[in-house]
Amino acid sequence: MVRFIKEIMQTDVVTVTPTTTVRELLKTLVSNQISGVPVVSEDGKIQGVVSTTDVIRVGANEAEVA
Repeated sequence: MVRFIKEIMQTDVVTVTPTTTVRELLKTLVSNQISGVPVVSEDGKIQGVVSTTDVIRVGANEAEVA
């Protein structure tokens, strides 16, 4: 049986903006039990995607510098 993305995708999408802090992002991810969100501009255009993996990568890189 062929399944399509439209059958499994979430339509109530949680988003953040480019000015959302990492702390706010993490609170959003945890409270919504999700691992990533689209980053949208104030006019609703997708700027990118950020995930828990991105946050871990940045944290690990900062730990190496310290």
